[in-house]
Amino acid sequence: MWDILLKTVPVNLRRDIGTYLIMGFLVAVGMYIAGACAGISYSYVQGFEDNNYLSNSEDGQFQLRHPLGEREEQAIQDKGYAIERAFYFDVDMDDGSVVRVMKTRQSIDQIVLDVGELPQTDGEAVLEKCYAYYHSVNVSDTLHVGNEDLRISGIGSVTDYDMPSIRMNDFSSDSDAFGLIFVTDTCYQSMLSALGSDVRETYVYAYKLVAETSASSAPSAETSTSTATSAETSDTSVSDDELRSLLVDDLGLSSNLSTFVPVENNNRMGSA
Repeated sequence: MWDILLKTVPVNLRRDIGTYLIMGFLVAVGMYIAGACAGISYSYVQGFEDNNYLSNSEDGQFQLRHPLGEREEQAIQDKGYAIERAFYFDVDMDDGSVVRVMKTRQSIDQIVLDVGELPQTDGEAVLEKCYAYYHSVNVSDTLHVGNEDLRISGIGSVTDYDMPSIRMNDFSSDSDAFGLIFVTDTCYQSMLSALGSDVRETYVYAYKLVAETSASSAPSAETSTSTATSAETSDTSVSDDELRSLLVDDLGLSSNLSTFVPVENNNRMGSA
């Protein structure tokens, strides 16, 4: 039997050499594509986790019809939560798009810059990178928003708008039609006052369940992954449900609470 195989195998190889070469080539290409996809997926997940840590990504957010008072904010922080005002107003641009104006974040969902720097003075701004790409805006360009000519000092992104959609329940984004811009506190107030009744301010608060971790003390991207992992596995003494109960029951904000969205229910976060 071995004699028959030894005689027929070389004949079959010579006869079907083209087929075998094509099959081998397809297998090699398939292995290369699978390896490349795995590498891209790993790089994306790694970058996503690093951005979440470095920006001190929120655990959730809630929206109110009226802003919290100082006593109410302090009561929330005394229970072990960290909160950040993520207020905004929308401005219709001359090209038909909408730009959402926000203050530069201080602790939660901080801006991750691709190029440039954060606004240092009034009249400077960071533009969200997808909107900047679709509208061909670069660092040092000037963008007219509302009543202000804003010099773009930086271009970047924020984790709570990983998918920059205008509404949280949208399942896709259109960066040609919608984007974000971040300005100084005083510039924000000046723009809001000048626009007057033409715009409505929306009162959103981002929250963290544990207050001790902040991006201001975050390590470099190379060392952030292990630290973020240990933080995720640590015990927490507070929860989303407990925060909602605090807002509704203890602080009596039931009629003021418009939405309450833990991070896992936020379509914008982690979707891109």
